[in-house]
Amino acid sequence: WMVYIVGAVVGARGTSRSSDEHELLDGDLCARVFQTIQWLEMRQTLPSAAGSATLQRLELAVLYFFQYFRKAYIGEQANVASTHLFARLAERCG
Repeated sequence: WMVYIVGAVVGARGTSRSSDEHELLDGDLCARVFQTIQWLEMRQTLPSAAGSATLQRLELAVLYFFQYFRKAYIGEQANVASTHLFARLAERCG
């Protein structure tokens, strides 16, 4: 459910003018989701994870997050000056 909340926060903030502080916070939150995705990919390679309902729900939450991340920071209506967010993502995720 945290991934859903991060998606909603990023999506809501992407529709308004955000300050540098908000972009840094978004960068931290998004980095956590991207780290969760890495964990999810490692977990899916285990034989016991095949068809896990929990992992399927987490994948749906990740898709929800990406939908709002794309709208806020990548799509046509994205905030062009979101350099702080991408800098924070590079710092946290490499």
